Amino acid sequence: MAASPEPLTSIGPFFPQNKQVFRAEFAVCALACFRLVCRGAGPSAPSGNGCNLMKCPACDNLLTPETMAGVTVDVCQNGCGGVWFDAFELKKIQQAATGEKETGLLIHRRETVALDYSRKRLCPRCERQPMMRRYFSRQRAVEIDECPACGGHWLDYGELERVMAETAGAEANQPATRLLTVRRLSGFWAGLERRPGRAHPKGAV
Repeated sequence: MAASPEPLTSIGPFFPQNKQVFRAEFAVCALACFRLVCRGAGPSAPSGNGCNLMKCPACDNLLTPETMAGVTVDVCQNGCGGVWFDAFELKKIQQAATGEKETGLLIHRRETVALDYSRKRLCPRCERQPMMRRYFSRQRAVEIDECPACGGHWLDYGELERVMAETAGAEANQPATRLLTVRRLSGFWAGLERRPGRAHPKGAV
C-alpha cells in the first residue's frame, strides 16, 4: 500500500506548501541572505564570518575569484574589469604562457564604470596599504600597480594582455595569444588604449 502523501501546511496566507518543499526553499533563501550579508561585510571580510571577498581598488566592486592557468586570481567582474594577482601569481601566469599552456579568462566589464586615475589606490589584500605605480619591465611599455607590503599586483583593464604580449616578445606570439583568451561583454578594444593622464609617478597612486 502506497504511503499517503505528507499533508499540506499553510506557509503564509497564499503559499500552502509541502513541508519538505518548504524546508528546501527555506534553505535556499537562507543561503541567499547569507550571501547578501557577506557581500556587505567590507573590503576584505575576515574569515571568521565565512566571507573572504576583496574590494576592487579602482571601482570598489567586489572581486570574484577566477582560475587562469591553474592559478586563482581575483577579477573585477561586472565592474572595471581589472585583475588582482597575489604575490608570485603573475609570475606563474607568465611561466604558463612561456610553456604554451592554454587557458582562458572570461571578463565581464561594464563600460559605464568611470575610473578616477588620480585617486590613491589601496591594496585589496592589505586594505590600507597604498600601492606604488611602476613599470612592468625594462621595456617601460606597461605600468602596473604593486603593493610594497604583500608583493601583489593590480592590473587595470587591458594591461594583462599587454604584459603577456611583452612577456612573449610580441603581441602576435601564439602562446600569449592562446593564454589571453579574454572575452568581454562589450568594448573589446577599450582596454587596449593607454589610459589618459597616467604619468609614471614615483610614489603611491
